Amino acid sequence: MRSAIVVGYDGSPQAATAVRWAAARARERGRPVEVVCAWGFAGQPNGGAGDTWLGRRVVEQVREVPAEGARIAAEAAPEITVRPVLDFGSPVAVLTERAIHAPMVVIGRHGAGRRGGPLIGSVASGVLHNAPTAVAVVPDAAPIRQGPVVVGFDGSPASFVAIEEGRDAAEALGVPLQVLVAWTAVAQTSAPPLCGLRAPSTAEGARLAAQQVADRAVSWCATRPELRTEVRLVEGRTQDVLVRRSADAALVVVGARGRSGFVSLVLGSVSRAVAHRAECPVLVTRDPEAVSRAIGALSAVPRQRGGPAEDAPVAPERTAR
Repeated sequence: MRSAIVVGYDGSPQAATAVRWAAARARERGRPVEVVCAWGFAGQPNGGAGDTWLGRRVVEQVREVPAEGARIAAEAAPEITVRPVLDFGSPVAVLTERAIHAPMVVIGRHGAGRRGGPLIGSVASGVLHNAPTAVAVVPDAAPIRQGPVVVGFDGSPASFVAIEEGRDAAEALGVPLQVLVAWTAVAQTSAPPLCGLRAPSTAEGARLAAQQVADRAVSWCATRPELRTEVRLVEGRTQDVLVRRSADAALVVVGARGRSGFVSLVLGSVSRAVAHRAECPVLVTRDPEAVSRAIGALSAVPRQRGGPAEDAPVAPERTAR
């Protein structure tokens, strides 16, 4: 069986929106879905509820949360296989570990107990920074749009990963791909002309450099001519351009910056700002080399288990009808 898309669920309406979005993506990609609820304390039997009759009843009730999420996923996409999972520990730690073998982790912008707003919640922020795979952040009650998939491209290795994810998403959704290359004029320099030749103004130079980046995107996109693709050169800060375009996009895809070390996939300023402010779901992709380093670091650190609910499914895997 292909590896599952992981989605966090805590019973909130915001998480239900994320589950429906994840189910739709799983249907498009032909993958199963794991609906994961994190609860209690890692290393504590039954998440700290104990092994008494009352403790077991508490765990039984908590197990209903991922089961409810699985039902939501099944209703949204009856064709997919859905597995509810209860795991003990903090939501960030649980989702980060589950992400090791997942193609994508999906999280709502806010969780239970948090009102909607432009900024993401602490769990979404933690997963974005730590998960060693692509992370999708779904805004509260995100509408289903037939707009294009929008990709931010700057010519870096990470942005090539983003453009590939964007092409796959656009093809699956049956919508056009729009690649945006943003540029801004930098401050004018007072340096004298080099060898008596006057250099172009910083605005002209910035636009020319951005045009070269856009040309690389055009060449790259030409390898899949069957996909409707448009490359645009847009003046403005990258995060502002992408946030504005998210108003009528189906999905925005951006790359994240990576570095070595234990759980050290650090977001760049652009990916962070877009995840916070976009009006549509945002997919933050990962550089494969950084992912490999982070997975190795995560795998090398054993995690304390929280009891039998960790080692066995809380409900039998089923195919939603």
